[in-house]
Formats: sequence, structure tokens, C-alpha cells
Amino acid sequence: MIITPTEHGARHESPDPTELLIKEARQKTRRRRLHLGLVVLAVLVIIAAILIAIGRGTTPATKATGGPRGTAGADTVSSAVFSPFYFPPSQNLQFVSVNDGWLIDPNVEDRILGTTNGGRSWSTSYLSSVSAKTNKGGIVSIDFINTSDGWALLYGEGLISTTDGGRAWSAPREPAEGSVMAYTFTGPLNGWVLTSKGVLLHTLNDMKRWLKVTTPAAGTSLCATPSGSLWLGQSDSGSVYSSSNGESWTLSLSGARVPAAGNVPARKPAPWISCSGTSAWLLYNWGESAGSMAYAVERTLNGGKSWKTVVSSEVKPAVPADTAGVFGTVESFGSTGRSSAWILGYCGPCTTGSATVATTTNATTFADATLPIAKSFHATPVGVTFHGPKDGWAILQESPSSATAPTLKIVVVDTTDGGTTWKVADPNLNP
Repeated sequence: MIITPTEHGARHESPDPTELLIKEARQKTRRRRLHLGLVVLAVLVIIAAILIAIGRGTTPATKATGGPRGTAGADTVSSAVFSPFYFPPSQNLQFVSVNDGWLIDPNVEDRILGTTNGGRSWSTSYLSSVSAKTNKGGIVSIDFINTSDGWALLYGEGLISTTDGGRAWSAPREPAEGSVMAYTFTGPLNGWVLTSKGVLLHTLNDMKRWLKVTTPAAGTSLCATPSGSLWLGQSDSGSVYSSSNGESWTLSLSGARVPAAGNVPARKPAPWISCSGTSAWLLYNWGESAGSMAYAVERTLNGGKSWKTVVSSEVKPAVPADTAGVFGTVESFGSTGRSSAWILGYCGPCTTGSATVATTTNATTFADATLPIAKSFHATPVGVTFHGPKDGWAILQESPSSATAPTLKIVVVDTTDGGTTWKVADPNLNP
């Protein structure tokens, strides 16, 4: 999500159609780079060491552009294919009711948009001031717990909060223990933060004071529930620890038990975590390779006492083969209840680009549905969110698949049957 001086200063101009296609790819890359800017120095050193060890100087592939496939030996994998330290995706779209939702503007990413009619129209909720040189102030993610209380992370500045549904926001706050890397709030005052130093912090007064929480390992991903269940994911080992309010920790799932396939590294990334009540869902993402991605999904329904590897129709048998397809690249995922979860995927290299949402309501079997896009357009998914197991929304960025259309379109689609069918709610989001 890095905003270069040229891109930031030129967003009100009218570039030619070829430049629009390039801009689409750059917008995807900017979201990834904002996260990478928060990665701890130790991770960067490890990645550099890996590159040296395998004798390659290529840059890890990104979702927007893909990358060259390296020639891997029997015991090595090129870092141009997989990145084992991939951080969880930002939450850029969220609904807290069938009417009320918020979205980071896909066009400029320095504005939060809000809707009160289910995504049929949007207005500005917050506009940040972004430094063209450093990208400081860019909006990384949002988190609302109801129609009033919400938070947003500004790159390089920290968290801001609102208590009136986004009409007014506080000044940004950054803890002394490091930059905010991941965060979640379970109440108006109660929140958890992971910093760039791997430190877990807890606040009980909406960030006025941070309490340091002792953890068994430096965390990379986390999830918390209002009842106090806490989940912490660790990079490199891929292990997940659980706790009740951070007071004591248990190794809930060893990364060694997570299935792998093909030529993915032995080391495992920290999983993306989504939790609700006593259930938790984990998605292990080994990074993109030529338009497809190796991943694995684990879930528990009993607070971590037992785990099950969950598979979709694309998975054979537990992790998809490294082949291109409509569901080749995983963009995001989440859960909406004890047995309901969703996965957002898309086909990056497809000339008729399409996005797919796979959903489950039985905690075991996923079914895929392709999101509707206009003819002669290439769709890139911006985000998906569900409020409960039935009502969901997706944001698509449509660009012309030929050089005839003059502009990009941001399209809002929704579902009321758990993702089986989708319809267009706003054909051209233009607040």
C-alpha cells in the first residue's frame, strides 16, 4: 500500500487506459507494502539470509505482479515463489449490521467511506493526510464493534478511534513498545495490540494506557473474543497459542501438525486467525506463485481441544496443488460464527479476471461462488465481509479488459443467502 509521489499526486488526472491497468496493479501492491513496512527488523534480516543462502537476488512475488519461479533443489525453495513470513491481510471492509458498514477507499486509500443503507451509497467518514514521501498517515485497516465504536490504523502514526460511528475521530496514538502491527477490540475500551517488536499489549481504557502481556513467543497474528478467549500465531513455527485474557498460555496447535504440500518451505507462516466464541479458524498462506497459492485451513470448535483440517472443493487432499485457476490466489478469509466461514480468492493472471468466495455453514465443506462482474472487465477483489452467516458484501475493482473503457469502476455486490448467490448493490461506487 505504498503511495508513491507520482501516484498520490496524479489521482485526479485522467490517464490513458493503459495507465489505468498499471494503476490497478499498483493499488494492490500498495496494500501489501504498507504491511511490509510494519514487519520487524528481525524478519527482514531472516529473509535476507534466506536469499543469500539460496543464491538468488530476486524479489518475492507479489499478488499484483506475480514473479519468476526459481529453480529449486530437492531441499530448497526459491524465495521468489514463497514468502513464509506473509502477514495477515488488512481488514478494509466491515459491516456491523445489514445497513451499517465502512470501507477504505480502494481508489486513494487515504479515506474511510461509510454506508447506512447496505452499501448502496457511501459518504466520507474520515480523510487522512498522507505524506507523499513516506506514506505516513495512510489508512492500513479498520475495526468496528458496533455502529458507534470503531478504530483505524494509520501507517506510521498509530490508531485512531471514533465513538459516534465515524463522524469524529481521535488523534492517532502509538504505544511506546513499537509500531502497531495487528490489533483487535472486543469492547469500547477493551483492546489488544501486537507491535513491531513482537510485544502483546492490552488496553482497558481505549488506548490511554497499555499493559504489557507476557507471551510464550513473539506474536505475528492474533484474535480475541468478548468472552476473553485469545489466540496468538507465531511466524516460522506456525504454532498457535491460546489464553484466557492473556493470563496463562497453552500451545493449542503445533505448526508441525499443519499439512503441507508440494515444495512449500518446512517453516510455516503465522496463520491468519478468525475467532468467535469457542471456535477459531486458521488459514496458513505460503505466498503466491505464478498466480496460485498453497494454503491450508484448520479449525477448532471446542476452544482448541481438537483441530480439524478443513478442505474446499479446490483442495486435493488438504492443500491445493500449485496450479492456476479461478480460486488460485487467496486474498482474505474470516468466520461469522461457530460453523460458518468464508475464503476470498481470485485468478490473478486470467484475462477475464474473476473473484470467488467460498463459504461453509457446516464447518467442514466449502462451496465456491463466482462474484458477478461486467462483461469485458477484469475484476480484482478489494475485500469481503459478512455480518452473520447469511449477509455478506464484496468490493470489486473492475478495470477494462480492453483499451476502450475510460475509467476504473468500484462495484459493490452483496449476498443474503450465505454466498450462494450475489447481486450488484452499487454498480459504480462514487461518493
